[in-house]
Amino acid sequence: MKNKIFLLLFFIIIFISNLYAQSDVLNLSIDEAWLLMEKNNSELKQLLINKEGIIREMTSKGYLIPSIGLSSGISRSSPLISTFTNSDTIKKDEIDNWSFRGSFDIRYSIDLNKSLEDQILGLEYKLLIIQYESKIDDLYSNLKKLYYQISGGERTIALQDKIFNLSQTRFEQVEKQYNKGLVSELDLLTSKISVARDKPLLEKAKNDQEKRFITLKQYLGIDANSKINIINLENIEKKDKIMNDQLSEITERNYDVQQKEIQLEIAIKNKMLTEKKQKNPTFGVSLGWSSNLSPVSNDWSDNTSFGLSFSLPIDSRIKGSSSEIAILKMEDSIMLLKMAVPELKRVISDKIRSISLDIELSEANLKMKELNIQLQEENYNKIRQNYENGRASLLDVDNNRQELQKSLVAFEDELLNYNLLMIDLYKLYGNYND
Repeated sequence: MKNKIFLLLFFIIIFISNLYAQSDVLNLSIDEAWLLMEKNNSELKQLLINKEGIIREMTSKGYLIPSIGLSSGISRSSPLISTFTNSDTIKKDEIDNWSFRGSFDIRYSIDLNKSLEDQILGLEYKLLIIQYESKIDDLYSNLKKLYYQISGGERTIALQDKIFNLSQTRFEQVEKQYNKGLVSELDLLTSKISVARDKPLLEKAKNDQEKRFITLKQYLGIDANSKINIINLENIEKKDKIMNDQLSEITERNYDVQQKEIQLEIAIKNKMLTEKKQKNPTFGVSLGWSSNLSPVSNDWSDNTSFGLSFSLPIDSRIKGSSSEIAILKMEDSIMLLKMAVPELKRVISDKIRSISLDIELSEANLKMKELNIQLQEENYNKIRQNYENGRASLLDVDNNRQELQKSLVAFEDELLNYNLLMIDLYKLYGNYND
C-alpha cells in the first residue's frame, strides 16, 4: 500500500514539474517576437527620442516671440563709500548722488530666412522617418533570418542526431560481428571512423543553435535563461508583382537611395540658406524704457528709446574670403552627393540582379536535391529488400540509410539558404508593403 502511495506521489510530482516547465517556455511567432524586440531595442528607442526632438522644433513658434529684458541696479556718482559707513556720517551731497535704476527692453529681429529654415527642418524630419523605417527593416530582417536559422538548426540537429545514432548502432553491430570473426578489421575501423566523424558534426550543430538562441534573447531583451520555442514559420514565396517590377522603380523605393536623395536636398537648401545669411541684410527693432530714482530727493527721471538696426555683410563679396570658401566647400559636397545617388542606384540594381541569380540557382539546387532524396529513398528500399532476401549485408543497409539522411541535411541547408536569399532580396525593395 505504501509503495502504491509513493508511486502515486512520484507521478504527481513529475506531472506538476512537466506542467511548470512547459508554462515556462515562450512560444513565439515571428510577429510576437518582433513586438518584444520593438519594445526593448535601444536603437529604436534612440531614434524615437530624436524624432520627438525634431517634432518639437518643427512645432516651435519661438521666432514669433521677441527678446525681453528687465534690469535694476543702484549706483552713485561720488567715490565709493565704505560698507561700514552709516547714514549719520554721509554728507547731504553724497546722499543725493545715490540713485536706483530700473529698465525694460524689448528687441525683435526680423528673420528673412525662416521659410528656408522650416524647409530644411522638414527635410531633416523626413530623413529621420526614413532612417527609422530603415532601421526597423534592418532589425526585422535580422530577426527573420535568425528565426529561419533556428528553425533550420532544429531540423539539422534532429537529422545529425539520427545520423550519429545510426553510426553508433552500426559500430556496435560491426563490433559484435568482428568479435565473431564475421567481418574484417577494416570494416570495424570504418564504422569507428564514421562515429568519430558524425559526433563532432552533431555537437557543432547543437553549439551553433545555442549561439543563435543567445542572439535571439539579446534581440528580444529577455532573460538569458528563458526558453523559447519558435512557431508558425513558413518558407518564403516569391511575389510575382515584385519580381516583375522594373529595377528603376525598385531602386527609387530603396531606403538607402531615399536617404541619399534627401541628404542631397538638405545640402542644397543649406547652401541657399548660407548664401542668404552671407549676402542678405538683417533688420532689428528695439524698444526700451528706463527710470532713475534718488531715494532722498525723490527725483524721477524717465527715458524711452526706440531703435532700428540694419546690417549688410560684405565678407562674402570679397574674393578668397572665408565666407566664399565655405560656399565652395558646400558646392563640392553637393557635387559628390549628386554623383553618389546614381552610383548607389547602380549598386542596388547589381545586388538585386546578383541575388536574383542566386535565388534561381538555389531553386534549381532544391529541385536537384529533392530528386536526389527520392533516388536515395528508392535505393535504400531496394537495399533493404535485398538484405531481407539475403543478397545484401546489414552494413550495406546502414550505409544507404546514412546517405539518405545526409541528403536530407543537404536539402535543409539549401532550403535555409533560399529563405535567407529571399529575405535579402525583399530588403532591397525598401518599403514594399503590397
